[in-house]
Amino acid sequence: MDFRSRGMKCKGLKKLCKGLKNSFSLQTINLKFPWCIDLSNTELCDIGDCFKTLLFLKKVSLDFSGCGKVTDVGFKRICQGLKALKFLENLSLQFPSCDKLSRVALYELGNSLEMLGSLKSVNLNFESWSKINDAGVEIFNRSLKNSTSLQHLHLNLNRSFGITDVSLVGIGDCLKNLSLLQDIKLYFNRCSKITDDGLQSLAQGLKNASSLQNIALHFHNCSEITDAGIHEISDWIKEFGSLKSINFDFSRCGKISDVSLEDLGGSLKMLKSLERIMMNFYFCDLIIKSGVDSLNEALKELTSVKTPTLYLPK
Repeated sequence: MDFRSRGMKCKGLKKLCKGLKNSFSLQTINLKFPWCIDLSNTELCDIGDCFKTLLFLKKVSLDFSGCGKVTDVGFKRICQGLKALKFLENLSLQFPSCDKLSRVALYELGNSLEMLGSLKSVNLNFESWSKINDAGVEIFNRSLKNSTSLQHLHLNLNRSFGITDVSLVGIGDCLKNLSLLQDIKLYFNRCSKITDDGLQSLAQGLKNASSLQNIALHFHNCSEITDAGIHEISDWIKEFGSLKSINFDFSRCGKISDVSLEDLGGSLKMLKSLERIMMNFYFCDLIIKSGVDSLNEALKELTSVKTPTLYLPK
């Protein structure tokens, strides 16, 4: 089932949930209510209660982007409902700009994920949660450790200013158990407390994701990241000749220099299966010329990459 509504009132959602409770064999539900002006905890509670009767759901996708009235109370009820979905394989929760949600919401989500042993794909967008911090992410990370069948992990914590290296240490530790992971996308743009230590921990964890084919790492405007952090990522790349897609954004990381691009260029030469590459180092003012030349030369040797996308200082 697919229901979409944007910028309108949600009076009919309660009736919709009431009808869904009798759809016992339903396997897919996709509800999109971005920027609904009056959606509140009441509607989320209705959805959470609805899940408790839809025991055969395999795919759940909820988009409540920018629904500013939603708090931890409603999110908790959603999570309680998810616990009943023992056959759930694909979970997507889009709650960006819901700034009343806090680490309590991540705590409840973590408790639910521990009960869902069949998950293959998790896509979470919690951008601009001003009340989130490492403690909430730590609980979430612990629950993911048990999701050993996970193949796709997308996590967006852009503009979560309370996030530090501690969260990346937890994610790195979690990745050590996810040997079936094929696709990972991590977004920490403008999380300015993240440093090279966080990237080192992340790189160590990635070494155990032996099935990985696609990776996206976005750390735009993480100003404490230096060449040392990029070196850790470059070293990891050398060990993963099976990578097919790389998407890196380290724009406005002002402590990154030519050394990083030279490191990456040397590592990329090892990736004979690489098909797609996007790298953004705009406004990294210490990058001048030698690094750009080194990276471009490396890409010339990768004949499998048809159209690389590079955003580099000129």
